[in-house]
Amino acid sequence: MARDNSPAERQKKQLERKLGQRASYDRILIVSEGSKSEPNYFKDIRSAYRLQTATRFT
Repeated sequence: MARDNSPAERQKKQLERKLGQRASYDRILIVSEGSKSEPNYFKDIRSAYRLQTATRFT
């Protein structure tokens, strides 16, 4: 009979995929009509808040 703390059981636990611990980000929708200055606003927001991704829909 195998023990609970056998090497095979420890290895199995080490190889199991861990669940994600990071909380999801909030989503913000910004709607605008302009096409000239608004891209600059988005670039500034991304740099100010150090965002890696921001999606722009046209």
